[in-house]
Amino acid sequence: MTAVGVTGASGHLGRFLVPYLWERGHVVTPIGRTWDDGVDIDVLIHLAAPDHRDEDAIRDFAKFNERIARWQGYTGVPVINTGTWWQYAGPEAESLSYTALKRDQMATLHGSTLIPFSIYSDRLRDGRGFIPQLIAHMQGRTRLAGASRQLRDWIHVADVCAAYRAALVAPAGVYEVSTGLQLSPMELVVSLTGAKVDEYAETPNCAPRYRHGHVPGWAPRVDILHRVRQLSTRAA
Repeated sequence: MTAVGVTGASGHLGRFLVPYLWERGHVVTPIGRTWDDGVDIDVLIHLAAPDHRDEDAIRDFAKFNERIARWQGYTGVPVINTGTWWQYAGPEAESLSYTALKRDQMATLHGSTLIPFSIYSDRLRDGRGFIPQLIAHMQGRTRLAGASRQLRDWIHVADVCAAYRAALVAPAGVYEVSTGLQLSPMELVVSLTGAKVDEYAETPNCAPRYRHGHVPGWAPRVDILHRVRQLSTRAA
């Protein structure tokens, strides 16, 4: 099986992807900022990313990308990058330093780039993110403070993990990890509860736009409305 290095292994996606790959027989090595350049891997999955609101963190992260580029230059190991759908989402999102960082990363690190859209999971206990808050609202445990009308393409983390695994054997390219279904948080609330909540604005102001196809052999399997209904019936 493929020996895979993963940056951002403890992050929002990495904490799901690392065990997903382990369970399917891959040798997985978490890669941190102080990693050993001599690590023996067949491919590097680059999930790590800075806080998009922190300009200093973005500048520091660019240096990390430069180190990966130098390492790739003498090892030839391909990189599976993680892009952002913001780079095609309108002027406000496209002009951000974070978006520019991701564009530079795609241009500098050679291999494939996967662009996941709005990732959600079944991990509800920490309460972070809109989906856990919506489910708690549906269960009557809390009241949802509000929802925006900004469109999103919601993709379940299991589908995202499957896309990264498919990319390990796919030709190099840029691939979107998306469902093609766009629903705003407010539309989710209305569809699932039949009632509106207070509306708030999100920044940056953007909407999903599609520029690339899916990884060959991969397709999304989890429907957001069906999955949230399932999760909301679990014991609170």
